[in-house]
Amino acid sequence: MAVRFLFKACGWVLSEDPEKDVGFRKTFTALGVCFDMEQVQCGILRIGNTDKRKAELEALVNRHLAENSLAPDQAESLRSRLMFAESQVFGRSARLALKALSSPVAEGKTCSPLSEDILFGLAWMKQRLVHSPPREIKAVDTATWYLFIDGACEPVAGAPDSLRTSIGGVLLNEHGEGVHFFGLVVPSEITKVWAASGRKNLVFEAEVLPYFLAIHVWAKLLQDKHLLVFIDNDAARHSWIQGHAESPHAQWMIHKGTLKEAAIGVVPYFCRVPTASNLADGPSRLDFSMCYRLGASQTDIDLETLRECTLRSRPGENDYLGVTMAPGHTPTIQKHG
Repeated sequence: MAVRFLFKACGWVLSEDPEKDVGFRKTFTALGVCFDMEQVQCGILRIGNTDKRKAELEALVNRHLAENSLAPDQAESLRSRLMFAESQVFGRSARLALKALSSPVAEGKTCSPLSEDILFGLAWMKQRLVHSPPREIKAVDTATWYLFIDGACEPVAGAPDSLRTSIGGVLLNEHGEGVHFFGLVVPSEITKVWAASGRKNLVFEAEVLPYFLAIHVWAKLLQDKHLLVFIDNDAARHSWIQGHAESPHAQWMIHKGTLKEAAIGVVPYFCRVPTASNLADGPSRLDFSMCYRLGASQTDIDLETLRECTLRSRPGENDYLGVTMAPGHTPTIQKHG
């Protein structure tokens, strides 16, 4: 009543549509967004897209897939709507799909038939928005842990024309005590894939990989934690912040890494650290003396885990981030991990 009188006094017309004028409720909607306060007394607020909004977006995506065409004005409108809906599930992993959907706008022409990039973007976003659970905002005090990561690509002793690519990571708990660490040389079967375009120095990929590898192998420990991530390479740090990289292999790792973030509920903050202060500088060069002094235990990384975290596809799948293009370009989502 007070709100109605306030708007009336100010000259505003307040909607009295029964769908909107519903009074106080624990669950309510606005602009296609559902706010669920059923467990707010436990410190949990859930925010997600309404079923109606999901159905509308699914139908829209299906229409473009059926037409096998996307014009620039359609792409701009669709990307805007999908971006708004994606923000309700609070994911950072949609950057790649949304960028793919922007290509008709960037090129200024209709894409018909749809490219594999756009097919991936449409299929991935549909799967994401229809099946992702609501975002949970928790008013819960949680521990802050510390992760130091580093990568290196340096000449091999006695063979200056050969480069060795290696990575390291050190995890500390909220008290600054060493918990786990890893350090290893990236196998040649992976570096050969990274270097397929002719590049020799792979330090960027080596700097990007350790964060994804850390949250992958230490997922149970980092569940629902706040995490300060210390990186001494600004290019890799900014790529993780933006959720995007120009290198296709680094982009693959970032895409999968942001999905892992959402799955385990870790909240990262990426910090700049000078190389001299980076605890992971030693293990990235296979020097573990500092790690043992911190009381950390070594985590062995097997080759299969490295393949899963670094290579862009699995045998038998299309080489594009988990989407298999079946005959006739019908996109099918592969559920990984």
